[in-house]
Amino acid sequence: MKKLPYPLALLAFCMAVCLAQAPAQDAAQNAPLETEVPLTTESSSPVPALTGLSTPKSSLMLSRPFFSYNPYFQPRHLADPEDDCHCDFYDAMTGNWLGARKTLHRHGVDFNLNYTADMAGNPTGGQSRGFEHSGSTNLGLLVDLERAVNLKGWHFGATAVWRYGHSLTNEHIDNEFNVQQNYGGQNLRLYSLYLQRDFDNGRHQIKIGRLGAGDEFLSRSQYWNYMNNAIDGNPVAIFRNHVGFSAYPNATWGVFGRTRPLDEWEFSAGVYEVLSDKQTSMDAHGTDFSFKNGDGVNATAQLGWRPAKGAIGNGMPGYYAVGVSVGWIKPYTLNNVDYYNRNIQLWFMLEQMIWQPEGAKADQGILPWLAIMVAPANERSELPFFAAGGISGKGVIPDRPDDIPSVGFAYGKYTTHFASTRPDENDSYELMLEANYRFYLTQWCYVMPNIQVILNPKGGKHSDALVLGAQVGVMF
Repeated sequence: MKKLPYPLALLAFCMAVCLAQAPAQDAAQNAPLETEVPLTTESSSPVPALTGLSTPKSSLMLSRPFFSYNPYFQPRHLADPEDDCHCDFYDAMTGNWLGARKTLHRHGVDFNLNYTADMAGNPTGGQSRGFEHSGSTNLGLLVDLERAVNLKGWHFGATAVWRYGHSLTNEHIDNEFNVQQNYGGQNLRLYSLYLQRDFDNGRHQIKIGRLGAGDEFLSRSQYWNYMNNAIDGNPVAIFRNHVGFSAYPNATWGVFGRTRPLDEWEFSAGVYEVLSDKQTSMDAHGTDFSFKNGDGVNATAQLGWRPAKGAIGNGMPGYYAVGVSVGWIKPYTLNNVDYYNRNIQLWFMLEQMIWQPEGAKADQGILPWLAIMVAPANERSELPFFAAGGISGKGVIPDRPDDIPSVGFAYGKYTTHFASTRPDENDSYELMLEANYRFYLTQWCYVMPNIQVILNPKGGKHSDALVLGAQVGVMF
């Protein structure tokens, strides 16, 4: 029997604390803290995370690491220093640190420590049957330099991550879409390290330093509601089609800018160094800051539209975007296939609230979403066509205003370029289906049981697999 790593003991302890505090918070959950963020904010650049469904005030930080699109760690130009502190036991497991957390916040310093565990087993299908677990601990720091040292509009951010565990996809199923979203880069590494400058109360923004393109492009809060990595984070085709797109937990040198010329429209663009295999390997720790080891340059842009109330039929929140990512990369060979040194990826994203219960808050209701990705050069892309979509619903279960049930799918069409080297995948596909329910025990702790079905794994290389699993998140 395999010896379980000690982080599972931490998980068990956190779950015990969650269950102990859950009854005391049940009543408060029916009248949750105000969490809605306007579709355009004065505190930062537009916040894509909360166009549709938002998560509870502090538990939003459980879903993703310390990213720029987390509105609760955005710069707060006009906010009272006492606001949005998340400094008591309602917001975080460790509370206010005897007053230190609120004091630091008043001086512009915020910390975020969260832990996420993914557990999954496949009772049927795949290459073999088994059970695996993986975990991720994320530590983030954001300093509002205007509060701290009177540098107006400036902010400093840094993130570190420790990942451990094994992948059911790699060890047992042998499929394309990893069934555990927090597997990858299983070690301790530095992620982001950047300076950010905001203008006109956050309407325009520039960021420079160690960044990930996935923080700013091709990601929505709805994607965080799933455990399969084909959806969670960024739709996975962007990494299979070799454009050098960077994402958590591997940051690279980059420059990013966002502008909101009109309240409904935003345009984002970034240029990033392409990391080499050496820099993203399991032995790397995110501290190789040299330029000489990079493999090229990536340029990414996205245009987004948030329709004004009434612009789209029912007048409910929505978000629509188109984007492009281009990579200029050193020529290379993968699985005996020669790849060219330039490739392009195009995408279209939409989400639109279609129903809200009577008396619901702005973020409560049923929200369908869809992402479609196309890589025009079939011979340079592993998944030249990819589509993912689903439906999430917050506040649709009586007396559970923060819980989020979700269903979703991901479909990837393999290139015809694998005819001689990977015959199972040649001109074939893989399809993933997932259903889950995110249950909030407290504002800072959730459990998400889920079922996944993997159809045609690796293009039919193995039998269809059923995956039973759960995700647990804790905000410290």
